[in-house]
Amino acid sequence: MCMESFLFSTTYRYSGLVEPSDFLQQQNLLVFREGCTYRTKLEQLVREQGMLPRKVMEFGTVEAILGCVAVGMGITLFPRSVIMCLQHVHDIKFHTLPSTTAHIPTMLIWRTDVLRTKAMNAFVEVVQEIDQSL
Repeated sequence: MCMESFLFSTTYRYSGLVEPSDFLQQQNLLVFREGCTYRTKLEQLVREQGMLPRKVMEFGTVEAILGCVAVGMGITLFPRSVIMCLQHVHDIKFHTLPSTTAHIPTMLIWRTDVLRTKAMNAFVEVVQEIDQSL
């Protein structure tokens, strides 16, 4: 298990804002389909702030969501690890969340009756190293 750190993603017009409540009101939420943990986390944060999104817009890829964020269509929430792997994020401003809501556990689960390969062991080691560095 590792803890993922989340970042709000907005256009640069919100670059000076630091509190989620400053830019949640009447924004479109750009998210994956129902059942996505990231979507659930964003919707929870919006509710906790007592805000209502203008519209919830569903997409199929991270790139589509961030492309829409870049042109000002709305806001989204992704783990830092997802954002940092992408190349075209220069038009997007990332905001950290308060420490009370900024983290979510991520677990790796596999079948006990399946042999753990060298590749799987290496993957687990890399994930643990990344988790310790965050």
